[in-house]
Amino acid sequence: SAPTAAPTSAPTAAPTPSPAVDNGWEPIYNDDFETGQGIFLGTDKRFDTLSMSGDWSLRLNNNYELRTEWIDVFVYSQVSVNFWYQATGIEDGDTFFLQARFDGDSLWTHVDEWILLRFNHGWVKATAMIDVPSEKHTIQLQFKGNGGNDDDMVYIDDVLLEGNLGPPTGSDPNHPWDHEYYDSHHGHGYYDSHNGHGYYIGH
Repeated sequence: SAPTAAPTSAPTAAPTPSPAVDNGWEPIYNDDFETGQGIFLGTDKRFDTLSMSGDWSLRLNNNYELRTEWIDVFVYSQVSVNFWYQATGIEDGDTFFLQARFDGDSLWTHVDEWILLRFNHGWVKATAMIDVPSEKHTIQLQFKGNGGNDDDMVYIDDVLLEGNLGPPTGSDPNHPWDHEYYDSHHGHGYYDSHNGHGYYIGH
């Protein structure tokens, strides 16, 4: 009789990977100021004197400020402020600083400060981190100079704001993300009832 063929096993399908959880950082706003002042308020803040990546940048004079519009940050646990700066006409030890306030706040909170040196004539990259309280929805930022002369100027360019959709850096790993929420823009997410912070996991 003809030999009997060995049974053929059905092929096993490769496991389908689970979709990645999107709970990291995402851009909120970025601007090189080539076409306007963007979210920064006021007039005559933009000049073509110096620029990091084109022709235009914003200029901070002496004790004046550069202030943004209110920015929606409700779904983020943290916000990072990244930018480049270059100073002219300053004395050693002059500074400029970043302040922030959230909806409902009347006072500004000091975030970070940068000391300026006369011999530094190039562009310098800077980053500041801000934790977002759980009950807050919007933030306003303000750069302010602390020089002593009218010709003290700081040029600011290539501003990038990013938001952390995941657990904030330094959060307690023993506290679970135990409450779900839904945001019409970002979708579903969870927050930790112990510290109020949350993160987004997608639609």
